[in-house]
Amino acid sequence: MYDLRISLEMHGKRKTDKQFIQDAIDCHMEVCKEVGDSMPLLYMEKKGERCMLPLNELQDMVNCRSPMDLLKPIIELSAPDVYCMCAEAWMSKVKTKGKAGQALAKKYMEGKIKPSDDPNKVEIFIVVSGTKDGKTRNIKQWDIIRNKEHKIVKFLKNPITFDKFESNKIP
Repeated sequence: MYDLRISLEMHGKRKTDKQFIQDAIDCHMEVCKEVGDSMPLLYMEKKGERCMLPLNELQDMVNCRSPMDLLKPIIELSAPDVYCMCAEAWMSKVKTKGKAGQALAKKYMEGKIKPSDDPNKVEIFIVVSGTKDGKTRNIKQWDIIRNKEHKIVKFLKNPITFDKFESNKIP
């Protein structure tokens, strides 16, 4: 089993919040490529102490739909200096033009349709990160590209920006 704590430390001592976030992303992507997938993890640092929280275990305990449902309450309670959530997910690309598109989008937003059940779904790697002072607050997304053997061959950067991301789950 690949030890994420060791990998995160191998990237060296962090000098900035931005570097902590990049180290977490690099580490998580490295594990995804090596293992083929990964659990959603929340990396946090507070007063120089680092931790990683496996969100899927908590998700099962509190019976919520998505690890993203846990993000805001955990950040508000723990108040880390810097955090970075990395996860793989399925995303549906829903066209919201017209009544039919809007009705379908509403079903997705209400959880009546899961993106994993959508035949046109896209597998993504998503990162939500930020700092306690609010100076850094980011959402980044990559499409996961796999070969015929289902091995991850690359992460294709998606130009999503925070102001276009609609979610009340983000701290």
